[in-house]
Amino acid sequence: MSRSRTPWVEGAFAAAFVLALVTPLVVQVVRGDDSDVILQREQRFPTPPPELPSDLESWASFPRRTDAWYSERFGLRNELVHAFQWGKLNLLDESPASHLVIGRDGWLFSDAFQALDCLRGALPMTDDELTAWRESLVAKREWLAARGIDYALVVVPGKGSVYPEMLPDAYTFDGPSRREQLLAEMEKAPEVLVVDLLPSFLEAKRDDRPNDHIYYPLGLHWTPRGALVGYREVMRALPDRHRAVEPLTVDDFEFVRGGRGDDLSHSFLIKGRFEQDEPNLRLAARKGPRREPGRRDDGSCLLPSWSSNPPAPTTALFQRDSFGTAILPNFGLHFREITDCTTLQFSPLVVEDRAPDLYVELWVEHTLGYEVPHVHRVFEQDALRARFDSLPVTLLDPTPAGSSPSLSSLRDTEIEPTPAGARIVVDGVAAARFDPVTWEADGDTILRLDITAPARTYATLFYPLPGLSTYRVKQSTNLPLEAGRQTVFVALPPQRFAGSIALTPGCASGEYLVHDVEIRTTDG
Repeated sequence: MSRSRTPWVEGAFAAAFVLALVTPLVVQVVRGDDSDVILQREQRFPTPPPELPSDLESWASFPRRTDAWYSERFGLRNELVHAFQWGKLNLLDESPASHLVIGRDGWLFSDAFQALDCLRGALPMTDDELTAWRESLVAKREWLAARGIDYALVVVPGKGSVYPEMLPDAYTFDGPSRREQLLAEMEKAPEVLVVDLLPSFLEAKRDDRPNDHIYYPLGLHWTPRGALVGYREVMRALPDRHRAVEPLTVDDFEFVRGGRGDDLSHSFLIKGRFEQDEPNLRLAARKGPRREPGRRDDGSCLLPSWSSNPPAPTTALFQRDSFGTAILPNFGLHFREITDCTTLQFSPLVVEDRAPDLYVELWVEHTLGYEVPHVHRVFEQDALRARFDSLPVTLLDPTPAGSSPSLSSLRDTEIEPTPAGARIVVDGVAAARFDPVTWEADGDTILRLDITAPARTYATLFYPLPGLSTYRVKQSTNLPLEAGRQTVFVALPPQRFAGSIALTPGCASGEYLVHDVEIRTTDG
């Protein structure tokens, strides 16, 4: 026999239900919109508010878009996310972030783009991919050598290769890593200078002490000491003409404490569980190189440089990703000027523009999980023009005379269609997006850009990547432009992720006109 509830119990249930419904709204009103926490702590952009429906199709998707927007802004969301992650970390001992793996002693490893499977041999490169890497590097080296430019490929091992003992027990090694495959393949091309940093890292690792490692325990990148070791190994391998100055040693630096360094644990939103205190290095007695940021007044804002003091005899161009941030200042002592290209895409146009004595590429192991080499078959503009004219398939149609190419806005850039082309006024950062196209990795795909620039500058093509930002400098190609109207041809790298190619027309302030854009490719 069931006992009926008393009125005060039913009232308590009703009050609790209403409180559960009202509390998030009250908290949201009192606290305001704190969606910036998503960008600061979760390292991603919040979902934008939905636009008001204008047709039947947008009305059908409006509830879903509204739900996606509001689910990131309701009151107590941050507290609930924190509680969920705390439970996974402390009760289940699991990583709340799918792209991060917790290793031994609380070390963190990035598994973005299946990096750990590439490391342990579970996702090897195919014979065709290895051949493409070798052919790409050999062709690049030969083209540079014909211009008197030395070339060096620096292969940077990932943290898991240097500290495999800190990986979780479940990560067994099933075969050679992609890095090991690439190094073995490049033995077939001894004319290419390949610098493998792993042996020197394993040697330097013997000097590790508590809170002093080659890589950050909680991060992806090398520490300043690791960057110093890598720099010395590269300098040792370079031709003599680039080694007029003795390389720095650890005795030239002083250890400075403070700062967390590279730390991926912010993704967990949990404070106090993960801590590290790795030292920084600061040049003690010797005067360091000067860093000259790219300037907007000369249109070079995307290409900063380092210069030595006193001036060194040769110049260099470094193509690198974020791993170059800590290592490049050391090289600045050895070259009269270093051009700093924070991209993984080789640009013959930039090399011809800067004419360095040395070209260095830093390839980090984890990028081998998603990067397909760009086999350049044609380098010079005249040859690219001839090859473009011979390509049979048009992916992006040319613009009819008297009309404007189809460009969509990025970053609130104002694009004005005119009979002469798409008008873009640059006063800061302006970006546009072409219509999406899809092309194959094999064969040639070439873009023709007809553009007028207000001054000498650098335009940039961006290729899509998944993650926090669709367009990143890592996956881009720089294009030097002269003042006035010109047509440039760009051999596009293999497409890895769906999306549109984006364009920043230049860094120099002023008015740009994009007259025409066309993309052609080989038969599919």
